[in-house]
Amino acid sequence: MSELTVKLPGYEPTGKPPENEETRWWRQWLVEIIYGLWNEKKQYLAPMGFPPRPIHQREIAREVSRRVLMLKSEGLWKHKKHDHNWIERRVNECATEEYGPKTEDGILKVVNTSAGFYEPNPELFK
Repeated sequence: MSELTVKLPGYEPTGKPPENEETRWWRQWLVEIIYGLWNEKKQYLAPMGFPPRPIHQREIAREVSRRVLMLKSEGLWKHKKHDHNWIERRVNECATEEYGPKTEDGILKVVNTSAGFYEPNPELFK
């Protein structure tokens, strides 16, 4: 943080969550959501002659909420509830070399195309 940032008394920076099975599960699930949304856009835009577009974080968050509600209503949701910022951080991590889920060849499954936009790694489609 910058020296100019005002920190209120009692401020503690938020650290990374522990690297555990739940965090890895969330990242893999988010990758599946990104692939699903990207494929949906691809099928919708292809007849119009447009290429698929990257998925915005807002779209990912909406889809996560929709799926969590569906799974909860069926009694299948067994994970801890996380806030929007926690989920956004996991989405960001999906596109990083250090944390992102990779193929057996070590290629990242998801890439960040620009601020807040994600898509399946084009390297996987060559």
